[in-house]
Amino acid sequence: MEDNKLLSTLKKVLLKKAKGYMYKEEVDEYESAQEKPKKESVGVSQQLDFSSLNINFKPVSTPKKSLTLVKKKVSSHHVPPDLAAIKLLMDYFITQNDDELCNLSDKELNELKESLIDQLKKL
Repeated sequence: MEDNKLLSTLKKVLLKKAKGYMYKEEVDEYESAQEKPKKESVGVSQQLDFSSLNINFKPVSTPKKSLTLVKKKVSSHHVPPDLAAIKLLMDYFITQNDDELCNLSDKELNELKESLIDQLKKL
């Protein structure tokens, strides 16, 4: 049961990487009363869900001094689709559906091909 949950999580992460995604990065700049401004912490607000893999990404903690926020920079980044992830997904789904495709007749294969081509044209 735990293997199914892990497999499901890996499929979700792989699909997200294959499709590409956006994430936001926040950089906070703090200043204490005696120091010049310096960068103290960097955090990522949207990240992949690795909670089931026991991997946690957390912002760097700041020391408990009297710090004031001087500058906050939020930037959005786009991660493009990954071809290796697409290939892995295709290999997985082809092996899962291989038996179904082998049992189809030539006519059924041509109909499936035409429907897939129509779907691609709509994209």
